[in-house]
Amino acid sequence: MTVGTSAKYKWNHGSFCPETPCVCWNPETADCTYRNLRSIFFDLPSSIKTLILTGNKFSSVLDDTFINLINLNITRISMDHCRVNSISRRAFEYFEHLIFLDLSYNSLTFDDLETAMCSLNRSHLQILNISGNDLFVNPGFPTLGFFKCVWLRELTEVVMTEGTMEMPDFRLFSSLKKLEILDLRKNEISYIKQYNLTKLKNLNLADNKIQDLPFFLFSNLKVLNMTKNKLSVIDKLRENVSLPKLEYLNLSDNPITRIQSSSFDRLKNLKSLIIDHIKETIVDSYTFASDSLEILSIGNIAYFPTSIFSNCLKLQSLTILNTEFSDKNFTEFILPLKRLHTLRISHSKIKFIPTLQNFSRLLHLDLSQNSLKNIQSSVFDDLKSIRSIVLHHNLILSIDYISFPSFVWKNKAISLDLSSNPFDCGCQVIWFVKWLRNNKERAENFPDSYKCVSPSDKHGLLANFDASDCYRPNQYLILSFTICGCLSIMCFTAIILRKLRWDIKYYIHIYKTRKPSRYKRILDDEFLYDGFVAYNTSDRQRIMSELIENLEKKYNFKLCLQERDILPGGIFVDDIHHSIEASRKFILVLSNNFMSDQWCRYEALIANLTVVDGRSEKVLIVLLGEISSQYMTNSMKTLMKSTVNLEWTEKASGKKLFWTRIQIEMHK
Repeated sequence: MTVGTSAKYKWNHGSFCPETPCVCWNPETADCTYRNLRSIFFDLPSSIKTLILTGNKFSSVLDDTFINLINLNITRISMDHCRVNSISRRAFEYFEHLIFLDLSYNSLTFDDLETAMCSLNRSHLQILNISGNDLFVNPGFPTLGFFKCVWLRELTEVVMTEGTMEMPDFRLFSSLKKLEILDLRKNEISYIKQYNLTKLKNLNLADNKIQDLPFFLFSNLKVLNMTKNKLSVIDKLRENVSLPKLEYLNLSDNPITRIQSSSFDRLKNLKSLIIDHIKETIVDSYTFASDSLEILSIGNIAYFPTSIFSNCLKLQSLTILNTEFSDKNFTEFILPLKRLHTLRISHSKIKFIPTLQNFSRLLHLDLSQNSLKNIQSSVFDDLKSIRSIVLHHNLILSIDYISFPSFVWKNKAISLDLSSNPFDCGCQVIWFVKWLRNNKERAENFPDSYKCVSPSDKHGLLANFDASDCYRPNQYLILSFTICGCLSIMCFTAIILRKLRWDIKYYIHIYKTRKPSRYKRILDDEFLYDGFVAYNTSDRQRIMSELIENLEKKYNFKLCLQERDILPGGIFVDDIHHSIEASRKFILVLSNNFMSDQWCRYEALIANLTVVDGRSEKVLIVLLGEISSQYMTNSMKTLMKSTVNLEWTEKASGKKLFWTRIQIEMHK
């Protein structure tokens, strides 16, 4: 033990191990990381069980390095990154209760490790990490004799990452009958010699150089990680694999070019499958058909058949990355997934969200890092169970109350992530800003990742948006409202006047004639009739009965009616002319029926000639309704402008005015 070394260290008085260079935040752990220690020259409390020595300078671990800890029940030792290049045979003999030993990232060889492991003395080590050392495995013959040491037979986990192994033979671990976890990441492995490790449950071969799937024979393996290798085809999963209990398989970051149908059929218990960050891959129909698959993550799919997820009856979580959908409706592909509760489609250039029907179980929706610009509330209407919606890094300019159904805004159990969108901070964002401020716990990444991108004078955090300008009176807005109000009043007035025109005319007439004068009929001997009535027989029932009743019986005018007063046997045209000339007034009952009849149009021509002859006061027009534009010739327009027009109506007040007006005109 080095003498006088204690003066170099700053002692810790506020922890469970004062007067030492270590920090003990709890009674069982001593953290002595990066203290430039070369030996353990101090005493630790008897309660200490975990000793962390990371980052010190133990170039050699000697027999007496840990002699001050002889009375402690140490169970865990971490000596990673300590520049250790040799370990004496009796260095660890004091640790009878050791279950965890980390010697990673030192300069140890297999010979050093074998010397150290065989001196563990009665301990039952369970976890051993020897990553990042100067290890080398002879491709032809196993050299790890230290794994046969009797004190290592209880090992359940071995970590040997960042080494130079090229072709490991799994017989190396044959004596480890309880081995469950084997981590061989970041080596140079290109080929594996198989051996059935019956207890192995977790095998990590990530970040190696394996080009072809090995002939796996692990009867109890549940987790297999083969990310970042050089696999281009995975056909052997259907042929050379015996993994009856495999539940998790990760094949990401491999140059896989095609995945054929039923590639995973033999993996009867597979629950999680990860195949993302691969090259543009062609996937066949029914590729992922499985009775057990629950979690699937895929990416860079060049061809996406509609039936890709058919027969994935138990799939609950789906992640799709870097697969261009653009204008495609992605719900066509996921429609068979009735049990889906998590859906993530990212980096896929999605421009719109289709209506998400038939996904009532969906809890988490992530459409981040796409090209979404607008959000329609209706697409979320069926997502009554939703708990999180993630839409960050899209092109969304504005959010308001109608962007989502009301239950999304009101349910405090639902979180929203709309961060990192290019928000346009006009007055339309006021509602959204208020919601964000009142629901900070529900708005993911708020406020730092919610920023105003436009207009230029509003750049900054959305949370600091100043809405004062939005409440100032706008003269153009006021003028617009004034004009709209005036136009509305005018339109309303016009509608009322149109609807009540006969009532208004009647009351005006009553006002003007409050002292009624009696009209005396002036009989003129030169006329045989008071009026000749030209009408279409189709309008007989509509007006003629009332015309006869009022003018003849009530006011004693004598009318000439074609059907009644012109006797048959004569020349019809001459009889019409004679009767019109023998009448003081020429009354035309105009309607579309009248204008469509050739004889009626002839009578209208006679009326025009009468006006041209300077006798416009003789002609009196009764309108039964709107005349179609096809009958409104120039001559007809001239006739109506040059004569008195009376409009027939069915309203009682209008009729009173009509009969009064026609009586006055008949006396003129």
